[in-house]
Amino acid sequence: MGTARVVVVAVALTLGAVACGSNGAPPPATGEDANQGAAGDATTQGGGGPQGSDLTDIDVCTLLSREEIQSAVGNAVGDGTSLPFVCNWDSNTLEDVAVTLGVFPDFPGTTVEPCEAARDPEAVAVGSGAIGDGSYWTFRQPTESLSITSFEVCSGHTAFSVDLAGQGEEATMRTASRTLASLVLGRI
Repeated sequence: MGTARVVVVAVALTLGAVACGSNGAPPPATGEDANQGAAGDATTQGGGGPQGSDLTDIDVCTLLSREEIQSAVGNAVGDGTSLPFVCNWDSNTLEDVAVTLGVFPDFPGTTVEPCEAARDPEAVAVGSGAIGDGSYWTFRQPTESLSITSFEVCSGHTAFSVDLAGQGEEATMRTASRTLASLVLGRI
């Protein structure tokens, strides 16, 4: 699978989460998620920005630096490519992990909460390792050489998702996506 396809898969995963939504009921914490702690958390509540702040004008690519992403995923990434409410940092090789960040603010006049709209219906609630008002996790491995993860966070009137796509073990990708999500939470 080419690097461009990995990017398309990651962006589609983020945007698909918004389109699919859910019934609003958080899935129960199960298995490892119910018991997983989070060592070194800077915050477990809202971020550094005001809750419900207007994020409709945000440049998503400013929420994470290349250096922070490279440190978390363990490989080089390109400059962020900005789309409305989404930023993608592409990997340099097919074996490396690419990162996509999607922010879903509360648009005035809408009737659906961002957390309801953004949550992947297959996501599992993160138990004791949750950040923000609630965190959700998905891991998919559509092929032997491609893993796709999503760490979704709800905080106030905002939701965001850190998606990773590339070759990687579930635990490693989960740690990387959660690390990046913690950084984002402190900045919105």
